[in-house]
Amino acid sequence: MLTGVAVLAVGCGLVQGDAGSDAGSDAGASGGASGSTPSDAAADIATPPPDASPVHGKWVTVARMPTARTGLAAAGAPDGRIYAIGGTDWTGPYFATVEAYSPSTNAWSAVPSMSSGRVSFGAVVASDGRLYAVGDSNIVEAFSVATQTWSAVDALLAPNDYVATAAGADGRIYAAGSCDRNNGCGWNLDVYTLGSKTWTSAAPMTTVREGVALVAGVDGRLYAIGGSFNGPPGQGGLKTAEAYTPSTNSWAPVASMNVGRAALAAVAGPDGRIYAIGGVSNGTPVTSVEAYMPSTDTWTVVASLNEARAGHAAAVGADGRIYAMGGTRSSVTDITATVEVYTP
Repeated sequence: MLTGVAVLAVGCGLVQGDAGSDAGSDAGASGGASGSTPSDAAADIATPPPDASPVHGKWVTVARMPTARTGLAAAGAPDGRIYAIGGTDWTGPYFATVEAYSPSTNAWSAVPSMSSGRVSFGAVVASDGRLYAVGDSNIVEAFSVATQTWSAVDALLAPNDYVATAAGADGRIYAAGSCDRNNGCGWNLDVYTLGSKTWTSAAPMTTVREGVALVAGVDGRLYAIGGSFNGPPGQGGLKTAEAYTPSTNSWAPVASMNVGRAALAAVAGPDGRIYAIGGVSNGTPVTSVEAYMPSTDTWTVVASLNEARAGHAAAVGADGRIYAMGGTRSSVTDITATVEVYTP
């Protein structure tokens, strides 16, 4: 597993500080807001929920997560809630903790934890309506919103860190940019077929992308965005992106971003654009956000986050808004529980 070396590192993106190894146990009891400074931790608990009213074209702060964390994953589930899953505050074992946000009440609540802690992994809602946690080991778990239970499903082909996931239009789950502990980092694309319950290897990306983001576009292609080439993600960030076509099992370059970034979060918005949110650029977490339109192959700078974030997670809610949560801000110890929402 990962060990702390005070560098920036990514799963769905994370910022790594001085930490021990993955204990593989439920770390919910060590959650809270203990990963931030004492004053920030107190604020995470005591601050009342802020105004959650939508403002188009602007990021607005909403209720904080109960647990400050980086290296988490997030997904919008069929019950209309946003699930924040796993992560770490670098003070103990990785979190198995899961919390759910209700946009209608602007409030978070605890839900059942995973069987073991995870960091630097992906989360995705598949065509069967379940939420899948993929990466940080070869173990994959699926959460049923209806029964509020986690169960183990078919394992990855190899233990992988730094996984970014997306649900394809073909109903399959795609896991990209992983670090296979036996064969190196950044190239892989693994595909899970729900019907046969099998993982298979697909064509690898053309560029090594540690800390990549993966998003399914409205055109049916999978977009691999940013990441870091041949080094820890915190040492830089790629501007480039490439698109995978499932029918031909092939990758092709697309337009580059304006800002290179790794440890970013990315989602497909309700307007058909793909949003690249925050991340690390030249070793520094950034606030910048840009949106990609597949039909024109162009990136456009949009409103910046209120806080710089790296190692955070993002998800689109049933309300059509984009949620960015957690991550690291100015340093490896500055881990936040704050959440921002953007209305396209």
